[in-house]
Amino acid sequence: MNNNKRNLNINLTKMNSKKRKLNVLLEPRDRINELPEEILVDIISRLTIKQAVATSLISTQWKHLWKFHSGRLCFDDHEAILDDDDYDGNYIQTETEKTKFVDCVNHVLRSYQGVSIKELEINVDLQGLSHNVIDEWIQIALEKNVQSIMLEFRLDFRLVYPPTSYVFLMKSHCGFGSLKKLFFKAASISGDALQSILDNCSNLEELKLLFCSSLQVLNLSSLSLKRLNLWLCEYDPTDIKIYAPNLLSFTWTPSTTSKLVLESVPKLRHVHLCGFWHHIRNHHSQLQELVLECVKFSRNSGKGEENEGNNDIPELSKLTRLTIKYMYLNDQTFCDFVAFLRAAPSLEDFTLELLFSDDNDIKISEETWTKFKAKNHCFKNLKKVKIAGFGGVNDVEFIRNLFNCAPLLDKIIIDACHPFYLGAPIEYVGRQTTRYFEARSLAVEFSKSLACDVIVV
Repeated sequence: MNNNKRNLNINLTKMNSKKRKLNVLLEPRDRINELPEEILVDIISRLTIKQAVATSLISTQWKHLWKFHSGRLCFDDHEAILDDDDYDGNYIQTETEKTKFVDCVNHVLRSYQGVSIKELEINVDLQGLSHNVIDEWIQIALEKNVQSIMLEFRLDFRLVYPPTSYVFLMKSHCGFGSLKKLFFKAASISGDALQSILDNCSNLEELKLLFCSSLQVLNLSSLSLKRLNLWLCEYDPTDIKIYAPNLLSFTWTPSTTSKLVLESVPKLRHVHLCGFWHHIRNHHSQLQELVLECVKFSRNSGKGEENEGNNDIPELSKLTRLTIKYMYLNDQTFCDFVAFLRAAPSLEDFTLELLFSDDNDIKISEETWTKFKAKNHCFKNLKKVKIAGFGGVNDVEFIRNLFNCAPLLDKIIIDACHPFYLGAPIEYVGRQTTRYFEARSLAVEFSKSLACDVIVV
């Protein structure tokens, strides 16, 4: 009897122990708050700054964590007021809404306590916004060791014309040492102010100016700059001289009177131009990737067979990727285009974005095709071709003849969507048109006749 009683007590003790352990496991615990603060900050930094600030309501422990957000600080005055579904592009902010947005940006920047702001992006309508406020935002960011500044200004022509752009003055700022990337859209910045930035930004690697004015003369010199994008206002005839021994990539939209001197760019490999390509012809032998928009291949463009003889285009011996955007295929452009391909013997990847027209003059004649075939062209290294804006029979003949001249060509991508829509928020609109469906159907049928991998988009 005693033994049985003793065994029963032992079993009850074990059961009570297991029950206590089970209660511990089942007891609700705030395991997230048990994580180290550096992990919580890492979690918050993966959120937008708006979402990160909202986490301050979770508990007292989370109240100040957002101030150490190490991700991208992005502020858009339209998003602050309206949801994307409600904004139709016609909304005009009230003064109260503008003040609320400014206060929000000021509060976040002044409260920031992290080691460094990784990226500051502000997209704002300039109407009714004091330029002193923008200067303060820039200076606060610089004092907090910002690595990237992106300022996009919108100009509302309905309210004021001509609109007054933000004028950047170098004397208003200091402390550019940590800055690696700078982007201004629709600002007014002089060449002297820009050079002052470069002189004070020993680590600046990327500079992008979009629709900026007051750049009549631009003399840039930088040892750190690797990527330069000058998408300038066409109203400013700009003379540009660049000394950048570490420059890898250059994007430029010149005006009709622009002049460019690339004084020392030995590492330049990637170029994106709009208009005449002769601006960079002196550096043709070092280019590996080239993007040309609305291109005129030579000053004598349009003389057909003269340019087909390759008299004006030097050999692009290292070019492996070529993109030509917004081009009509007709006799003139086709002869220029063929001469360009012949000048790039190492070309492997080629993209052509075509403009579609119902005009019968926008086509390649039988005479031109006959001359082309008689030349026995061979693009011996071409492996991949993409045609966007595919429109009809003219383009079918173009692809077929190109295929016959490229023995290694094994992949062709055909996209019937008009290039205007590609990559834009309204791309889906371009893919709902009758013209798109008709062109795509033609492309599907045509692809069956090609002995390679063909993808129809």
